[in-house]
Amino acid sequence: MRIQHKLFLAMLGTSFVLVTLVVFMVLWSVDRGMLEYVNQRQEQRARMVANELGQFYAAQRSWFLLRQQPRLLYHIVVRSLGDIEPPPNTLLGPRRTVLPDLLLLDHRQMVVAGQLRAEHTMRIPIVVGEQAVGWLLVPEVKAIRSGIEEKFLLRQRQTLLLIAGITIAITALLAFLLARHLQRPIRALADGTHRLTQGDYRLPSEGSELATAIRRQDELGELARDFSQLAHTLAATDTSRKRWLADISHELRTPLAILRGEIEAMLDGVRPLTHENLQSAQQEVQHLNRLVDDLHALTMADIGGLQYRKQDIDVVDLWREVCGAHEARFQGAGLQLVTEWPTLPVFIHGDEDRLRQLLDNLLDNSLKYTQPAGTVRVALQQQTGWIDLIVEDSAPGVPPEALPRLFDHLYRVEHSRNRGTGGSGLGLAICQRIVAGHQGTITVDHSPLGGLRMHVRLPLH
Repeated sequence: MRIQHKLFLAMLGTSFVLVTLVVFMVLWSVDRGMLEYVNQRQEQRARMVANELGQFYAAQRSWFLLRQQPRLLYHIVVRSLGDIEPPPNTLLGPRRTVLPDLLLLDHRQMVVAGQLRAEHTMRIPIVVGEQAVGWLLVPEVKAIRSGIEEKFLLRQRQTLLLIAGITIAITALLAFLLARHLQRPIRALADGTHRLTQGDYRLPSEGSELATAIRRQDELGELARDFSQLAHTLAATDTSRKRWLADISHELRTPLAILRGEIEAMLDGVRPLTHENLQSAQQEVQHLNRLVDDLHALTMADIGGLQYRKQDIDVVDLWREVCGAHEARFQGAGLQLVTEWPTLPVFIHGDEDRLRQLLDNLLDNSLKYTQPAGTVRVALQQQTGWIDLIVEDSAPGVPPEALPRLFDHLYRVEHSRNRGTGGSGLGLAICQRIVAGHQGTITVDHSPLGGLRMHVRLPLH
């Protein structure tokens, strides 16, 4: 059964039960109220008769006359109640020549007139001079089965049943519309999920049910927006995976093609088998080896397999040593390496080899892509609870739209990062994984020097 039908039946069934319950309660209340009203009127009229009998007793000084002529009780009842036509089957029953349905007792509980019936439950005292001279027993109505009251109750039942029917019909219509309103975005999400399982990550087109659900301002709208974001993320991930595979194949194919061409040329005798030619082939092998090592390190970091042997480390001493080891390379490339270090040691809990690799990659990145006669500045700044490592270089910079992608696998900015510089495009991605492994952050921005500004923030020990 579809969820629309379940919602419709659930709401309709609940409404039917509630309306039925309300109808029965109202009918019970009306019947009970009418019965109480009739009995109150019965008692009121019985008291009027009791007052008339009291006057009769005061005039006769006894019940003797009524004992001799019981039919006088009927005339006393008619005289006390006047010309008001009473409801049937009550004290005010139809005018007839027989005794009314009541019983008169004297002060000794002896029968004076009337008929004794089991349903005689109301006892009305007959008082003369503050003394009870007798009792009038009248029947209490247990159910209304005729008369104006029954017609009134019948009309009330018919009206309530009509109202109940209209209410259930309106509820059925509203339940259908509500179930359809809730079912449409759910069906759109189900269809979208099915498309995702089939590898279709296309976003919903304008005017589609899912696009309509996204604009809703309820929980289903939030779910639809999250689903759309999920589809967008999966599409970006799938595109990144395909680009990642294409980039890897390209990065591996180029040095392999060069190496194969050089070996074939030496085998065919086109190039002599000399030390220089073998050294050129070895450089391509080394390039391949570095690329494979970087890919392995990056993959291990992505799957959580990159091991960290952490201990307390003075990063000021560690990174001063790393910068000293790179100083000769910067001088050879015509670059100025400027460093700024705190005077006191700064300890963090980290992996010495990975932190050394972090700064090696950042410095190597600046060395490769900074123009000659440029400047590379390394600054270490201690903050409250943090240590900031800032590496910034001079021109060339990168376009603003390229900044968020610099940490992507194998990404290079055109005209500034290319194979000619020797970079694989994995160094910054590895740096990002190392920083994340130390519970830190790394960001990139434009440098005041004209190039890039790498900002690494790590928690202090």
